[in-house]
Order: sequence, then C-alpha cells, then structure tokens
Amino acid sequence: QRVVNGAPQQGLSGSVRLGFAALMFAPVDAVLVVLGDQPRLEPAVIHALLAAPINDERPVAVPRYADEGSGPNPVLLLRSAWPLVDALIGDRGLGPLLAARPDLVVEVTVAGSNPDIDTREDLARLSGGASA
Repeated sequence: QRVVNGAPQQGLSGSVRLGFAALMFAPVDAVLVVLGDQPRLEPAVIHALLAAPINDERPVAVPRYADEGSGPNPVLLLRSAWPLVDALIGDRGLGPLLAARPDLVVEVTVAGSNPDIDTREDLARLSGGASA
C-alpha cells in the first residue's frame, strides 16, 4: 500500500503517523521503520532486530552500533508500542520519544555504523571523496 503525505510541512512526524495509521487494521504484529537515507544499512542489523527479545513490556528494539555516531535506526515496534507514534511532532522521528522512554526499549548491539546521508557532503564522505 502506498501512503502519500498530503501535508509534508508537518515534517517527518506526519509521515510516520500516516504510515502507522495505514496499518492500523492490517493483520500485522509489528512494524520495522527503515529510513531511506541510510544506504549502508546491513541485512544483519534487520535480522538482529527481528530476533530481539521484545514483548509488550519492552515493545521496541533499536540497534546500538559498535561504531559511534549512528542513530537508533531502524526501529522495530510491536503493535502495543504504536500509540507512541501519536505523540510525534515536527520534523523528528521516533528517536527523541524513545530516548524519553528507555524502559520500553531493547537495545541490540550490532557491528559497524549506519550514517544518515542528508547532504552532498555526507554522500561524498560516505563514498570516500571530497565534499561536493
């Protein structure tokens, strides 16, 4: 199912809320939120999150990358954690919300890093070239 954000000025939070709303009545138990600006995401990270010991008391799994500097993405949320998404505002994702509720989060240690690519400079750094 394709979901289009008709109000992009609401920022990232609006897109995340729309995505979860579209799944509200779907027969799924969990959602894996994967960002499109992290091309170095390794399949092993996804496998580790899917194997994480999450439950209704700790319904969220995030990676803790061995190399510092990467945010907690992707994020796996059991359905019982979906109401957290309603509290998202502005151009922020789940990170600040989860930082405020560490009691709900299982951190999974994984190798490497997962840098965001938001600018041409980020892309140049990732590919080992000079900044564009």
